[in-house]
Amino acid sequence: MELEPMIAGGKVWLEFECANCHNTFTTDEIAVPSPNILAEKPSESTNEDDFDVYCPVCSAEYRVEVWSSFYELSIEVDGIDTFEVAKTYDDNDEHYYDYEIPDDPFSVFKYELSKIKELLTHFRELPFQTHENVLKMITSNSVTLLETYLLDSLLILISDTNRLKKFAKAFVPMKSKMIPLNEIFDKIDGIEKVVTDEIYKIQFHNLSTVNGMYASVGVEFPKMRDVYLLIKLRHDLVHRNGRTKDGQYHVLNDAEVNDKLNVLEAAVGQIEERIQSVIIAEALSQTDIL
Repeated sequence: MELEPMIAGGKVWLEFECANCHNTFTTDEIAVPSPNILAEKPSESTNEDDFDVYCPVCSAEYRVEVWSSFYELSIEVDGIDTFEVAKTYDDNDEHYYDYEIPDDPFSVFKYELSKIKELLTHFRELPFQTHENVLKMITSNSVTLLETYLLDSLLILISDTNRLKKFAKAFVPMKSKMIPLNEIFDKIDGIEKVVTDEIYKIQFHNLSTVNGMYASVGVEFPKMRDVYLLIKLRHDLVHRNGRTKDGQYHVLNDAEVNDKLNVLEAAVGQIEERIQSVIIAEALSQTDIL
């Protein structure tokens, strides 16, 4: 089934008849990824994801595959030829303009991470049957902290006019913006908001996309294989309650989760060092000019 594209990503709910028991049901929400906005061509902008949904009567399992591009949103359900879209939600409908960017996103990240580390040290005091859920929530929340840090730090970087120009020239959504010549001077003053609006549409756990965005202003990410694996784990925890595509369960323990938090903290520390190096280098170059 082909639908209108969701440039900011979003959610859909599908309705279909179970092939096993013939019960008609509506699925839980299915996340729609945003297209790859750093693709060289719109035709190469497709991002894809897959999810498992279950019939609430007989527990039959269905694989849902989602393809999202600038052109269209395409959905297929394995084993089901006919289904309806019961409801959609486009993340582009969100309003973010009341959000206040912190002055020091790295300090905020470290503080918030310290709180979930503290929770981890005390989680065994909770009832045993809650331990697995607490570890899942801590792991997932750590990726949320990463996303927030990356978003806030990028917004601060492009608050500098020169970096904003570099970013806007490299940022694919800006290349498709059409501005009539008689409006160009009106738009110049508001260009930062136009760029910011597009940035808010990005899923910041897509590190390959975000890495390209940072690179446009001179910040290259370090190698972060373990962080990529953490993000993949978070995906399985959030969308499959801890199962892989192959149906294997992730078994978490507190020592393993603590190691993942330490790896994440170290990686963010490296990114912060590279951000500050760019800022200092630019400041020194301006001093030399003066």
